[in-house]
Amino acid sequence: MALLIIGGRLSNPAFAEDTPRDPLLRAVLETPDGYRNLPPPKLGDWRMEHPEKEQSLAAFRALNPAKPKPGQQVALLPLFLPSPSQRILLEQTQEYLHLFFQMPVSLSPYEPLRLPPSYSAKRQADRGEQFSASDLAQAVLLPKRSAETFLLIGITEKDLYACGQTRFIFGQSFPTWGVALISLARLPHAQPKPTEQSAQTERLRAWLRLVSHEASHAFGLPHCSKLACLMNGANNLREMNQTPLHLGPVCLLKLHHQREFDILARYHALREFYRKSGLFSEEAWVQQRTQALEKTIQPTPSSVDLPLPF
Repeated sequence: MALLIIGGRLSNPAFAEDTPRDPLLRAVLETPDGYRNLPPPKLGDWRMEHPEKEQSLAAFRALNPAKPKPGQQVALLPLFLPSPSQRILLEQTQEYLHLFFQMPVSLSPYEPLRLPPSYSAKRQADRGEQFSASDLAQAVLLPKRSAETFLLIGITEKDLYACGQTRFIFGQSFPTWGVALISLARLPHAQPKPTEQSAQTERLRAWLRLVSHEASHAFGLPHCSKLACLMNGANNLREMNQTPLHLGPVCLLKLHHQREFDILARYHALREFYRKSGLFSEEAWVQQRTQALEKTIQPTPSSVDLPLPF
């Protein structure tokens, strides 16, 4: 069983041990505004092929996932020469991840991907050569990760696959290595072609969704399978495009456990980013969510200290 919206409330007895004492954190878990249950999966969808068990906040804490140490950062490393529009996209990604995870994020100019002719961790697919994400991450990213880096995100134009799977993947995170590898190959909106504002917005939305999802895995967050959430798994572009940019309530508290940020201040910063980036549906969602949380934690008249009568 998992957290669901039932009778207008986020409720499930199996998650009773998750209820925090802090009023704001409790409001995050118990206030349903802005969230929706996922519909039943279709044939070929992630949840149809991967029936993952929902993880409670208490179970997450018990695993004691690695946290960033003081002074550590997230680092973005393009493994190709970005076009001007791709460079803008990467700079937006840097700013967004900084606000999303509330920690420093660096962006390297670029480092060309050089593989020896004998490199064999690849195969032929519908779009040509396809590379093993794990082998590529181990060969290219792992040697470049420094002690100052909690997570090194390599960005490639190469098509990727996961060992043991027949289809492509958008990207893959390797938390024990502190690296993630993400591909532009299967994201049409992430290519340096759009000229219309609407296409640029969709390109940005699709890319931020993918990068923040894989980066969140590195912070220990597993997939979420009941509520519409950034951590929903996706096997195809249709599923990917239905995935929101926001975290579900339990997933947000998991990330809060890792970073201990001010939840409302983070929401306000993300809202401003969405506004200036033209992501207006996300801006509206954050506004609705923050208003609901602020209303929930406001003291009731009976709990306010009233002046004593003379």
